[in-house]
Amino acid sequence: MPDAIEGAAAPMDDDDDDEPPTFVPLDDEADPAEAWEDPSVGGVLTSILNACEMGDADALASLLPSLSDSHLETKGPDGDTALHLACLYGHAACARLLLSRGASPSARDGDDGTPLHDASAGGFDDVVALLIDAAARAGSGGVDGVVRAVDGDGETALHCAARGGHLDVARALLAAGARKDAASALGDLAWQCAEEGSDVQALCK
Repeated sequence: MPDAIEGAAAPMDDDDDDEPPTFVPLDDEADPAEAWEDPSVGGVLTSILNACEMGDADALASLLPSLSDSHLETKGPDGDTALHLACLYGHAACARLLLSRGASPSARDGDDGTPLHDASAGGFDDVVALLIDAAARAGSGGVDGVVRAVDGDGETALHCAARGGHLDVARALLAAGARKDAASALGDLAWQCAEEGSDVQALCK
């Protein structure tokens, strides 16, 4: 019998009619998370990523001294850095610890988004404030670079806030220099991502 063709059901003999087809996954169907290996000593990065996702600031504080600076912004199996995870889930205490250690508010995840994109999408105004403050303290136009940064879809943090209906976050972003006229890769302005007739839509127009 010939070898199975990748991505297709293997041919079956007449005697195998009752057996389900066998599929061979294509190389590009592999899950990148399964191939990820923790590059840190003793797997401390994995523990840090878990702490940031769960919001365990005490665990994070105890683990950070064991992490080398070179791995502070290493992406985990899902393409997120520790700071991205803290911001994605709205864990301000974890985000503060990471920023104090030197994590960059300009870091990019697997989708080319920043921690500010994640915090804005979730409506976590306290985390947004932390990121804007960290960018301001970095100097050299850091605030504009973070607030106006675009992700892989060409969207800014303001697009994310508008889509989620997060009025306070949108206000903070605009006060920090976000641009209402920034269009995404599809040509959408932030107000066009908001719910029709909403306060955040009116703010972003």
